[in-house]
Amino acid sequence: MASSIFMGITVTLARNISDKDFQQVEDLVRHLQGTDYNFSGRAIWVERGAVTAVHDPKDALRAALLQLMVDGMLRVG
Repeated sequence: MASSIFMGITVTLARNISDKDFQQVEDLVRHLQGTDYNFSGRAIWVERGAVTAVHDPKDALRAALLQLMVDGMLRVG
């Protein structure tokens, strides 16, 4: 997992998530990196995995916030 090596945030999307939704989550992450103080300058990877989850080794609250945004986006999408 990239986060264990680089100490960045990892957004893992379940394999059954569509490519379109995967791209939307990537776009969300890039937007947050450019506009939100909590994510600005943070390394964030979006990858496929068994389940959808967000891992932030430095800030559990930031991970929870991003998880809520990702979950909300996937429900709407």
